[in-house]
Amino acid sequence: DEDLENFFRGLVGNLFDVVAVAYDGVSEAWALTVTSGSTARYRSRNGGQTWPVGSGFTFVASSVGTGIAWDATRSRYVIVGSKGDTYTFVPTEDGGSTGITQRQTLPTAPTTGTIHLRTGGGTCLAWASLDASGTPLAASLLWRSDDGGETWAAVALAAAFGATLTDVTYADGVWLATTTSAPYLWRSDDAGATWERVQLPLDESSSWALHRA
Repeated sequence: DEDLENFFRGLVGNLFDVVAVAYDGVSEAWALTVTSGSTARYRSRNGGQTWPVGSGFTFVASSVGTGIAWDATRSRYVIVGSKGDTYTFVPTEDGGSTGITQRQTLPTAPTTGTIHLRTGGGTCLAWASLDASGTPLAASLLWRSDDGGETWAAVALAAAFGATLTDVTYADGVWLATTTSAPYLWRSDDAGATWERVQLPLDESSSWALHRA
């Protein structure tokens, strides 16, 4: 995902902002772009080598796309907007998509936020720590969906999670989250319902941030 995003940014970064990229693990990828307050989707079917002309995507009023993720369990994509509005769609063979459906808005989502999506093991997690201008929220927010983004529930984070949440990722049944201050790394073995700190072999008195997991 990161390699595709970096490639796409380098190719067309001077035209608009690429806010998120999702990859199906085989050959197809979709990118969300924003320009002048409008969101478009671009699709690549050759692993990011080429990106045909994109198509627009309509969000709720004043919302723009901030996150997209591939739900391998249900073979569809999940999208979130800056107002916490969520959607799903299924890609079609002709290069388009079908069944673009608006789903439940994230409970207690910020008015305008930079909301990200991650999927894994049939679960989808959405998270936000910054508003649309890049200013940190009072506390990081996390939401969980067990039905492919159709419904969402807020996840209560531990008090120590008050630091800015910088990344959430999934691999082999384990969810990991990173933050800007100690303990920096968190782990969940129950699809994001609860989290425990992961001790790193570092001096936590130092001022630094762990940005990617």
